[in-house]
Amino acid sequence: MDKDKIQNIAEELADSIYGKDFYDLSGRQQSEIYEKAIVELSDMLADRADMMRKGEKYGGRIDKPLGPGGKKKKKKKKSKK
Repeated sequence: MDKDKIQNIAEELADSIYGKDFYDLSGRQQSEIYEKAIVELSDMLADRADMMRKGEKYGGRIDKPLGPGGKKKKKKKKSKK
């Protein structure tokens, strides 16, 4: 994960939760805020990935007909005249 993004989120959280600068918090508070920032960034990245996949018809290689664990497509039998 990007440390700069986590730090920016941590600074915003410190201001919104405690009304203080991140570095003015105690060590315990900084640790709590930093952990919350990591979780928030992780959630944001997961949401972005979900939005990118939203319009896709299939989930990826595993959905391909001959992908790992995939089933072969049935061939149509030719009718005899």
